[in-house]
Amino acid sequence: MRYFLPLLFLFVFSSCSDGDSDLNPGKGLIINEFLASNDACCSDNFGDYDDWVEFYNDSNEPIDIGGMYFTDTPNDDKPYQIPFNYSDPNSTTIQPKGYLVIWCDDD
Repeated sequence: MRYFLPLLFLFVFSSCSDGDSDLNPGKGLIINEFLASNDACCSDNFGDYDDWVEFYNDSNEPIDIGGMYFTDTPNDDKPYQIPFNYSDPNSTTIQPKGYLVIWCDDD
């Protein structure tokens, strides 16, 4: 018990934050949600119920995912490359604390 209060005090104050997001740069790109084997939720622009993945940018800087590779098979020798969009790079850029959904539909 003698050590409990000092350790509790140290833990509580070491986990406090002043709210300055610059001090917490975040983890970067995170797979936030995914839906596999979709047959009834969230149809895409064509009315299809495809699988999808939602990315979240936890950092304080924009992240352009154009050119990154994406697959659901660990030994995939031909993973899908997210295309570069030179005419509109914002379409593959996830803003700080922002989200982007990618439909996994073979189109």
